[in-house]
Amino acid sequence: MSDVRLTAVKKWYGRVLAVNGISLSVDRGEMVSFLGPSGCGKTTTLRMIAGLEEPDEGEITIRNTRVNNVPTYRRNIGMVFQNYALFPHMTVYQNIAFGLSMRKQPRSEIDRNVKDVMRLVRLDSQGDRLPSQLSGGQRQRVALARAIVTKPDVLLLDEPLGALDKKLREQMQIEIRSLQREVGITTIFVTHDQEEALTLSDRIVVMESGCIVQVGTPEQIYRQPATPFVSDFIGISNALKGRVETVEAPLAKVRLQGSGSLVTVPHAAGIAVGQEVSVLIRPENIVLSDLPSEGFNVATGTVTHVIYTGALTYYHLTDGASLRYIALATNAATGAAGAHPSIGETVTFGWGYEASRLLPAG
Repeated sequence: MSDVRLTAVKKWYGRVLAVNGISLSVDRGEMVSFLGPSGCGKTTTLRMIAGLEEPDEGEITIRNTRVNNVPTYRRNIGMVFQNYALFPHMTVYQNIAFGLSMRKQPRSEIDRNVKDVMRLVRLDSQGDRLPSQLSGGQRQRVALARAIVTKPDVLLLDEPLGALDKKLREQMQIEIRSLQREVGITTIFVTHDQEEALTLSDRIVVMESGCIVQVGTPEQIYRQPATPFVSDFIGISNALKGRVETVEAPLAKVRLQGSGSLVTVPHAAGIAVGQEVSVLIRPENIVLSDLPSEGFNVATGTVTHVIYTGALTYYHLTDGASLRYIALATNAATGAAGAHPSIGETVTFGWGYEASRLLPAG
């Protein structure tokens, strides 16, 4: 059963088409992210669901009720903004209780609901504090508690973790996901952070230039990107341009631009001999040592950069022509630092036929 449905929704700002006829269904209890670069239409879409903007075309329904012209306060939604929008003169308890008070609920019911949700977000000992006396993570929890205490049909999150530092943001990602699962509330959030979307989402909606370019689970989006844009935006990807020379299903052979080398990749439906394509390989699928003798594309290159990030090391390679690669290795697997390939070293590397993806050239 879908809680939110968008059908052919469009939104113009003057002559700019910000949202271009998108359609989407969000199921009850699902957590869906809108992901894309600035200006792709994700925030505008969220604001239309919230009632802060009206669509120029199309239809938006919440729990099977058309809400195009329904004001925000009648949509039974909860919202959390990037700046949290807490009332600075109110205590934690008063901030959380505000929505219930506006609904004129009995005081005893307000007190019970507020205390229940404060326990849920681990703020039951902070009720008499002001927002200025709280940490960033605690203020985030207050904003979440205020949004869910009214038991909304849908929770909308607009870049909710953007103001936090990296470590706290990662902690809050887990907390938000755990809270959403415990409450079971349908949740839609906007982010430009790919890791955040991969961590939090049941499904990711990737947007570009006002359009939805792919919808799928985090694993589908990462492992089976529909376009070079999706592959490039989600994680790191090696995109090698070339032309299809032969197709012998389930494989195809592609002549790479620059090096002129021939690589074998899984054939994709709709791609024909002579077509310009992109061969996509994730860095973790490029092997720097102990290459198998069969089923592998093999190349030789020079290490140009080594980027150590703690658990992982990224190696930037060039094959001497115009092709550049990025390979990733876990440091536990590669052993001591002295065993790592170093800058200027020539290495043999490769990737399995099935580890690449073939897409029409972008």
